Amino acid sequence: MKQDLDQATCEFYEIVNNLSSFINLEYEPVGKWFEQYNCIRHQGDIEVEEDVESEESLEDEDEFEETPEYLKFLETLDPKMWRDQDHYKILGLDHLRHKASQHQIKKAYKQKVLKHHPDKKKDSTAKDRDYFTCMTKAFEILSDPVKRCAYDSVDHLFEENVPPVNENSKKNFYKVFKPVFEANARWSINKNVPKLGDDNSNFEDVNKFYSFWYDFDSWREFSYLDEESKDSAADREERRWIDKQNKAARAKRKKEEMARIRQLVDNAYACDPRIQKFKQEEKRKKEEEKLKRKEAARLREEEIMRKQEEARLAKEKQEEEERKKIEAQKKEKEQQRKMKQKERKTFRSTIKDFEYFAQDEVERVNNMEKLEHLIESMSLSEIQNLNESIQKSDSQKESVKKIIFDKLENKTTDTTTTNTNTTEDIKKEAPKSIEKVNHETSIPVVKSGPVEWVDDEIKLLIKGSKLIAMGTRERWEVIANFIEEHSRGKYKRTGKECLAKTKEMQNPDNKFREEINKKAYEKAIGAKKEEVAIKEKPSERYISPGEQFLAEQGSNLGAWTPDEQKILEQALKTYPATLTDRWDKIAECLPTRSKKDCIMRYKELVEIIQAKKKAQQKVTQK
Repeated sequence: MKQDLDQATCEFYEIVNNLSSFINLEYEPVGKWFEQYNCIRHQGDIEVEEDVESEESLEDEDEFEETPEYLKFLETLDPKMWRDQDHYKILGLDHLRHKASQHQIKKAYKQKVLKHHPDKKKDSTAKDRDYFTCMTKAFEILSDPVKRCAYDSVDHLFEENVPPVNENSKKNFYKVFKPVFEANARWSINKNVPKLGDDNSNFEDVNKFYSFWYDFDSWREFSYLDEESKDSAADREERRWIDKQNKAARAKRKKEEMARIRQLVDNAYACDPRIQKFKQEEKRKKEEEKLKRKEAARLREEEIMRKQEEARLAKEKQEEEERKKIEAQKKEKEQQRKMKQKERKTFRSTIKDFEYFAQDEVERVNNMEKLEHLIESMSLSEIQNLNESIQKSDSQKESVKKIIFDKLENKTTDTTTTNTNTTEDIKKEAPKSIEKVNHETSIPVVKSGPVEWVDDEIKLLIKGSKLIAMGTRERWEVIANFIEEHSRGKYKRTGKECLAKTKEMQNPDNKFREEINKKAYEKAIGAKKEEVAIKEKPSERYISPGEQFLAEQGSNLGAWTPDEQKILEQALKTYPATLTDRWDKIAECLPTRSKKDCIMRYKELVEIIQAKKKAQQKVTQK
């Protein structure tokens, strides 16, 4: 039998040795049967855990010993004054206070009951019963979380003083403010209260700390200090009134509490050396940015100054080039003037040698004037060509005379032809323009309106028709504006009225032409009578009224005649603006006008042209 058992044992061990190693598997049991088993198994574990926790928290603490001072304190307790009593001290938890757990409160209460219950004493007195009543009230308040919260909110041992802003607070900032903030952190609803930190804290941590305390949310409420209790009210109205008074008192104390917290944070912010350091760093950064901006502005200004200097130098260079160019032109003109004077001197000496080709004194004077006028009106090249022709003629009197007088005749013919063509073109312009308008438009001849045309207005109409050429856009509106502009707003006509009046004047059957012819005839007769009167007078040099007025006043204020206007226009064409003595020469051509009169007339003509342009612009804008 024993051999069989040993053989079986050997086989068993052999089988076990041949087995592989165990596999470790992680699993999570589930199911309603497991939950039921787990609930039954761990029933009562909460109390065990609380006991363990309490034992761990009190393992280093000895049991509270009742000293003579404590027993004397118990004798002073009055159940009627329970609201003003220290409940933690009654239960012997004065050293823990708000940090005491529920287990510690229950344990302390049980110890007090076992020692001070009236039934445990043979000779119990009224004071023993009063103490037991106060002890029961203290346990009632501290065991209830709501009532304990209300009692803790008004803990009389809590220091509500705020450190002031002074030198001591600034020098010992962390020592002064750190315990105050830690004590006040117990009132925070949010338990993740940031720490005050130290000198090595960065800006983000400091900013987070002050942001938390400036937005501090406290759970502290002051219902424990209510003067009246709703339970003592006789009816519903009285309960409402008591509740309203209690809420108002709580709100007031809450407001004072938040003001105290805000004052604490403000004082800490004012004394915090890190804030001063951050402000100095920020100020330094701002100064650096300011210096950078100033440097950038300085560089921009230097760039602008550099560009301005380059522009100035370029402008000076350009002005210098223009000045040199002008000086070169002046030198060239001066050279031409000298050459012209030299050629004129040669010409004058030549004709002087031939005694101006005259037989008597009268002819000599006439030839002098003609030849002088010829030489003044000729250009340098023409004078040079004339002198060369004279030299080629072997200085024979007849040949020279023929060359000079042929030139004089050609020059006179060209000037007359030019003036005649200009005058004829001006005279023909108005009738042609009116005829063209008559062909292009089908507007009938309009009789004069209720407002008759006066002579000055008709003169302005004729003048505007001559100045404003055909083909101008909205020509008759431009002429109407021209009349209004030159009459200074006295005469106002529309384009249709101007066109109608023009057609009326053009109509051969109209009486207007008869009146014009009559006036022209009377003017011609008057001029003829004056001519006859002048011829009947003794032979003397005739001085016109204009010359007489010019001699007396230095200026002729009379109206410009057509002949004077023609001479002025021809003189303006003959003497260019580049001449320095241009107006002196123009005034010499007009014996009845001074240099000032010629300049004033020229300005008037410029104003007339500008007024024409303005009138055209007004019509275009409409």
